[in-house]
Amino acid sequence: MPTLKELSIVLGNDDEIAYVTEVSQIAGTKYDVGDSPTSIFTKLKNYKYEFEINSSLQLASINGIKVAKEETVTIPKEEYEGLKNTINQIRAGQITIGTIGKSSGKSVNVTFSEPMQNNNYSVVVTHINPVYAYAQTQYVITDKTINGFTITAYNTNGSSSTGSIVANYIVIPYTE
Repeated sequence: MPTLKELSIVLGNDDEIAYVTEVSQIAGTKYDVGDSPTSIFTKLKNYKYEFEINSSLQLASINGIKVAKEETVTIPKEEYEGLKNTINQIRAGQITIGTIGKSSGKSVNVTFSEPMQNNNYSVVVTHINPVYAYAQTQYVITDKTINGFTITAYNTNGSSSTGSIVANYIVIPYTE
């Protein structure tokens, strides 16, 4: 892999490049790069944006706007707080996530590994395999307690299923 200096020389000798410098500039000299640059700025002659390339030879900015690293995400504070609370609820066992493996029959009793604080919770279910390949499956949650719930599969025609339930679920507490 070339060094940043070597890349800057190649870019500086390219007729389609307007300039290559160590300091951002909209107009300036064609080539001005020292021996050990930490980043370079370059612009194509027929393109309005300037690009910064860092010492790892990664795009660092476009027209002065920094390109975020993959591990960096900017979100509003309220959204961050909501995500943080959700993660804390999962860690505290207040949100339960699970999978119902292949069951025999139309109903399954789900038992939590740790009891919920009360039975004020919602259950969201997504099927992994439908009960019948040609029918949509609806799940009905009944008998909610602090220790678990019952899930029953129904075909779209309203009749209870005679197949098996294979699904993922998430249990989220709510306040009334």
